[in-house]
Amino acid sequence: MTIQDSASSSRTSSVWAVLAILIALAVAVGPVCFASPQQRLLRKAVQAFHSRDFHEAERLANVVLGTEPDAYQASLIAGDAAAG
Repeated sequence: MTIQDSASSSRTSSVWAVLAILIALAVAVGPVCFASPQQRLLRKAVQAFHSRDFHEAERLANVVLGTEPDAYQASLIAGDAAAG
């Protein structure tokens, strides 16, 4: 193996490492950046619930249920918030 081959191999390894990092970042951040409007509302409902703003949590969960009546997590949040 020559010095040139070693440098080329090192560059190739670096490119693959950067590519792997970019893919991992896309997988980790993608759901947050590309969430549907209902998913964003549901996330806000969870945040409101954890902040003990039960009225807002229930309202947001019911908005989600208005468009997705089978949304299990929204049903749980709405029920827990109503009981809150």
